[in-house]
Parts: sequence; C-alpha cells; structure tokens
Amino acid sequence: MTRRPARRRAGFTLLELLLVVFLLAAVAASAATLVDQVDLQGRHDLTRSRREQVRRAILGDPSRSVNGQPVVSGFVADMGRLPGSLRELLEPLDAAGSPLAAWSLDAARGVGAGWRGPYAQGAELERFVGLGLGGLPSARESPALRDGWGTRRAGPDPLITGSLADLDFAQCGWDYRPDFVAAGDVWLASLGRDGARDAVSPPAEEVDRDTPSLGGLGDPPAPGTFEQLLLVRAADWRVPLAGWGARVTLRGALPAGAADVVLRLDRPLVGAAVTWAPLDSAAVPAAVDAPLDLAFGAGEAPWGVRPLRVVVRDAGGEPLFEGPWRAVVLVPRASAAPLDDGWEVELP
Repeated sequence: MTRRPARRRAGFTLLELLLVVFLLAAVAASAATLVDQVDLQGRHDLTRSRREQVRRAILGDPSRSVNGQPVVSGFVADMGRLPGSLRELLEPLDAAGSPLAAWSLDAARGVGAGWRGPYAQGAELERFVGLGLGGLPSARESPALRDGWGTRRAGPDPLITGSLADLDFAQCGWDYRPDFVAAGDVWLASLGRDGARDAVSPPAEEVDRDTPSLGGLGDPPAPGTFEQLLLVRAADWRVPLAGWGARVTLRGALPAGAADVVLRLDRPLVGAAVTWAPLDSAAVPAAVDAPLDLAFGAGEAPWGVRPLRVVVRDAGGEPLFEGPWRAVVLVPRASAAPLDDGWEVELP
C-alpha cells in the first residue's frame, strides 16, 4: 500500500504576521495624521471665515447695490461708530453690559439710527458664569461667535484689567482692539489653540500661533507696519467730506440779520441713546435767487444714510432758518458726487 506524502497546512509564518501588523499600524498612523491635519486645517479655515464675518458685520457691504443704489447695512451704518466689543455685534449690550438704543426712525430727519442686529450670523448660545457686569445677572445665556478653536480668555491678559469672565463675555475669546494703529482702525486676532498671546506664551506649535500674529507686546506699531493685517481701516467706513457739497438756490426773503448760509450734516452716535452731531460746511454770504456753491472744507462722516439740510445763520453763527432735511447716502472709498444743481430751498 502506497502512502501519500503529508500535505503542509496552509498558514502564515510569524514573520508574515508581524509584517502585516506593521503595515496596518503604519496605515492607521498615516490615517490619524491625515485626520489631524484635516481637522487643524478646518479650524484654521473656520477662524479665517469668522474673522471675515466680523468684518462684514461691522462694515456691511458698501459695494452691493440695488437699482444703482448702495445697500446700506452693517454696524457702523446704523450706529455711526465702531463696536466697542464683539458683544455689540451679537446683542444690544456694550462691553459693560449696558443696553444700546434700538434702531428707530427719526421723524424730523427722515432717517434712522440705532442697533438692529444681530449683525454677525452663526453664533451659538453659551452659558456665561461669574459676570460682574452692571445690570446683568452673574450667569446668563448669550450668543458667542468664537474662533475655530473655541478659544476662551482663561488666563491673565497684560493689556486688559478686570474680570476674565467679563472679558470673555465681551470679546468671545478673540483679541479685539478698535482704534489700534490709528483712530478708526480695528485689530482682530485669534489667540490660537493655546488661547494665549504669542508674546506672553511663545507658541509651542504652529497651531498655537495667533492669527494674525503681532509677535510682541508694547505700544501699537507705527502706522503701516501691520496695516496689511488690520481687519478694518478707517477709510473702509469713514467718508471724507472735504470738497463735497451742493449748489443751492434760496427763494423768498432772507430773515433779518442773515449773514451766511451753510450745509449741515448730522452724524449719529449711538450708545444708551441716539444722539446727532452736526457738521457744517464752509459758509458763504447769504443771498437769494442766485446759486450758492456750498462745500465742506474738512471733516468726515460714517458711511450710510445721513440727513443734510441748508441753514441760514446770523453773524454769530446762530441759525435763523433751517431748511427741510434731505437724506443722502455716503459711501466709503468712493468720490462723493456733488448733489444736483437744482436744489431750491423756499424761505418763509
């Protein structure tokens, strides 16, 4: 009887098993690294997106138009100023917790001013605890617009004094500084994953670096040094008025004692209440039935819809006659076109 040779049983050697395990571990490590990189990139992208979102909330979009007219929107168009904190973009409270005046139409001027946000979208409700702000409970739910790291101001800040809870409530974890390099500029930076300024806690890794980064403390840098990193520049929302004006003709009889005529533009400034700051053009001698070229010699106004009228004054600058208000739209970074030459104002 012939015996068949025994067959070798199929299987893996120990070396083959170790090789497979090694390859699987390498693939897993590569996948984990790739996932981490995708996560970090996503957080950076969200931070940059949120930063741009804050810019649009402050400025609106003066370049947009409907039927040839600019679409007036944004915080500065409504409030006449920069927000003192990021909190003002999310709810009608200033950094101290005091309420801001709601938007309302001024019946006399024919234009409105006041808070009508929220101006920034995508904020999420959070519970803030330990607030020491006047008029607010120590704990409350409020919207927060954080960077991609969800940063909270959890450590001492050499540039800020006061409660950290209040600071986090006011700035939502960002480094927000209005009037930073020059009046009217805005600096906004994410403090990175570690939530600390680079100059206070040098970043251990790239993900801890501020976005954008100043790299040092001290006084604000000289104008132009970090200009490309600013979120908002004064020219983005302030409209220079020098040389802008209108040709006006007065009809009727001048009031007794009339000396000169000016254009008066009212600029809003909104806090707990809406106030209006007048700005007068250069004066020209008062006359009727003749075109008067009125123009501003200097000054600026926040972009948006602003009320303008003609004022006849006495020799001391006191108004003797104030014409009806007229709404004008001032747009930043654009040459303000003179008003039409056919503006006639009837005197009583």
